[in-house]
Amino acid sequence: MKIYRLNEFAKLIGKSVQTLQRWDREGIFKAYRNKLNRRYYIHDQYLEYIGQKASPEKKNIVYYRVSSSGQKGDLENQKKAIEQFCIAQGIAVS
Repeated sequence: MKIYRLNEFAKLIGKSVQTLQRWDREGIFKAYRNKLNRRYYIHDQYLEYIGQKASPEKKNIVYYRVSSSGQKGDLENQKKAIEQFCIAQGIAVS
């Protein structure tokens, strides 16, 4: 699923960043928040804004593992790397 940063979404719908921030604060058009508490929007919200029906939700599943408990640090590194990749590719991870 495509995700948009705040400034990308503002440009896409022809509104200012400040308007989207205000709409989010006032509950008019809520944004999602990432782990850094930054706003982002998903493609379904764009479709909602322009009055089109969103398609059934697809989920992306990410998987990471290590072979022993001694590699627990490696597991955290894998998790961070996968999350960064997903964000860079516009894939929503929850």
